[in-house]
Amino acid sequence: EEQCPEWESLDKNEWRGIWVFIEILDEGINTASLQLLTPARGLADKLNTELVAVILGDDVKKYLMEPIYYGADKVIYVEDKKLRTYYPDVYGEVLVTLIRKYKPEIVFAAATLRGREMVPYVANTLRTGITADCTDFSADVQNRDLIMIRPPFGATLLAHIRVPNRRPQLATVRPNVFKLPKRDESRRGEIIEEKVRVPESKIKLISRQEVKVEETPIEKADIIVSGGRGLGSADGFKLLGELANLIGGVVAGSRKAVDAGWISPVSYTHLTLPTTERV
Repeated sequence: EEQCPEWESLDKNEWRGIWVFIEILDEGINTASLQLLTPARGLADKLNTELVAVILGDDVKKYLMEPIYYGADKVIYVEDKKLRTYYPDVYGEVLVTLIRKYKPEIVFAAATLRGREMVPYVANTLRTGITADCTDFSADVQNRDLIMIRPPFGATLLAHIRVPNRRPQLATVRPNVFKLPKRDESRRGEIIEEKVRVPESKIKLISRQEVKVEETPIEKADIIVSGGRGLGSADGFKLLGELANLIGGVVAGSRKAVDAGWISPVSYTHLTLPTTERV
């Protein structure tokens, strides 16, 4: 429980509010981000605090009311041409700047490719904890600790994790763990534009190639037929494909099967991005 001497001390009472990072893709808002407004709204009501959506990007004004329609009280956004292309270090640094200014006690992000990459950067920079792939949440109203619930490796039990001494409390959630809130266009909320210094990325985008996917993305499929290393070869996945066609499902594979080249990683990439970015 001792404070690390390299970490600046903080007063938990100065941190209030729940934030949801809203991910903007080429085709619009990532639905996985809006799904997070379901648990966030419940926690905000329980803790008697505000629910804020955060949007970063270029030409994002057309999306600003959507989080409010889905349950947010406010939207904070940063619009800058440097944010047109997603770079994890740039997006992470801008989010860190906003967090240091407003001091939210809880920050949620979808466990997409971008979320998994950027949020650990934010946690490390702010010297706080992060719990990935949460399946449920609760809160201790007395000390305002977020209880982050997730299955550990093996999924034989549920781990209840809290960050008692640091803020904000960061968590990511996989797509479709929570249902999308009901959209209500009668809702009103506050929209705040923030002007912050957007840094240059240490990464340079060399090329961008669109990957066309004919199959239904697995996060939207009703039936998934999945295989792993036990299938022994790519031929095993051909059999899974025949089974999936018979029952109207889609084929998925484990990381080991993808690494072995038995099944394409395209479906995994398509979970969060319509394109692949090679840097």
